[in-house]
Amino acid sequence: MPMRLHEIEDEYRPIPVEVFTKDALESGTMFTALDPVDVYWELLARKRAVVTNSGVVLHGLHYSCPEIEQLDWLVKAGIKRFRVDVRYDRRLSDRIFILNPHVPGTFFTATLTPASAMYGRRSFAEAQRVLRLIKEQAAQSERYNLELALQREYDSRERTERAHRLAMQVIERAKTLGISRVSNRVEIREDEALERS
Repeated sequence: MPMRLHEIEDEYRPIPVEVFTKDALESGTMFTALDPVDVYWELLARKRAVVTNSGVVLHGLHYSCPEIEQLDWLVKAGIKRFRVDVRYDRRLSDRIFILNPHVPGTFFTATLTPASAMYGRRSFAEAQRVLRLIKEQAAQSERYNLELALQREYDSRERTERAHRLAMQVIERAKTLGISRVSNRVEIREDEALERS
């Protein structure tokens, strides 16, 4: 790195820390202050979300706002889903910013729908964990109910087969004794007819 004469006289060493310090001192007035809102906006995570008839879905959570309802996005999404760009703060799942595709540089602030409101005041990671746990519990419940239904069916089949075997034994015993089920009915009807007359 070529050095100027006054830098050599000042015993300036061209190492990164001193280069940065010297440049910062010489150009300190050239730095511009950044607006905190602009910095926050640039630090937000970006993702494509899906618009459905129940709202904008991001990481399994549903969002809505009056602007997208006025633009009939939910109605259009009921016919065919479509995607929109969103920005969101990973630390808080309460709201997202939906970029307006029709007017660049503008956005809508969407909040959780009542169905997803219970996941508010959490980070997206926490909300996703809760959704995953709910899904696992629903699968376990479904599996348990299926096993219970199969066990009931098995038990009832066993009882039915046992009753059928007993009935067949009674019929076989009746056959060996020479008693007919049909003849008993006919005899009962004849006896009832005799009693009436």
